[in-house]
Amino acid sequence: MNLFEQTYELCVPSAPVCGPGYGIPSQQVAKVAAGDGSNFEIVYLDPDFDAPSELKCALGLTWQTDIGYLITADAQITRGKHTVIYKHGDLEKVGTNDFGNGYPVYDSVRLSSFGLNNSGVGNESESLAVSVFKDFENGVDVRLGYAWVDAKDVNPMTSSVAFSNFVKRTFYDPEEEVLSPSNYNIEHRFTGVLNYNVNLFGYYNTRFSFFAQSSSGVPYWVALKAPASPTASHLTSTYSSTYWSSPVREITAKVVHGPRLICVSCRSCRGSIRSKEHEPLSWWIT
Repeated sequence: MNLFEQTYELCVPSAPVCGPGYGIPSQQVAKVAAGDGSNFEIVYLDPDFDAPSELKCALGLTWQTDIGYLITADAQITRGKHTVIYKHGDLEKVGTNDFGNGYPVYDSVRLSSFGLNNSGVGNESESLAVSVFKDFENGVDVRLGYAWVDAKDVNPMTSSVAFSNFVKRTFYDPEEEVLSPSNYNIEHRFTGVLNYNVNLFGYYNTRFSFFAQSSSGVPYWVALKAPASPTASHLTSTYSSTYWSSPVREITAKVVHGPRLICVSCRSCRGSIRSKEHEPLSWWIT
């Protein structure tokens, strides 16, 4: 198909010509209007969409001591505006479920579609980092650091396509605009670097480096779809054989996409119903 031989509609007013890149082919407009679209879900941009932005306030301090220690501290606060979120354009809320927890029930009343919208709630984050550095005369230098982060977002936007961005997230209501702990948040992180510089081959410098870190949380999460009414057999057979047998790392379900939220990793809550804000406090080290 030659795109330059097609006729186009809905071109932007400022377009130099109503053609490829500025409008939509007329045959696609007709198919959508007739409800004949067959390309999975349609993805569209909300007509009132505004470019997202963030306001960042940062403060940094550096102190050089008399005995050669370099101490730094940095703090940052971020607030988002017009945060991006994908929503199902065809869903309408028709009620709530009968579990007594108010989980919403939706019905698709239009052609299936995803819309790129602005959230009424902006992303938020606060962070604090401190570090100490010392360079010794014997070729050794050491740096120790600590970082604390509290980041919340409405949608982590982990994918390049609309469907994955809508599905691959934690939520109670699929159309909600709620701040939750970010996928990228690591609340506590300790780091350390030790370097040793020596001339082993004439004037050529050789460096030996050792790096270590310890972070709160677990390396990755897994979300499982739970049955509407989980039973003991579900928790001991279906889940344990697949997800509980790893001797190296615990795999955690932060939240289950569905009416029931089941934690399958945290030792204190395994198999119980948990909220999406629940996060285990285990640590991992590299």
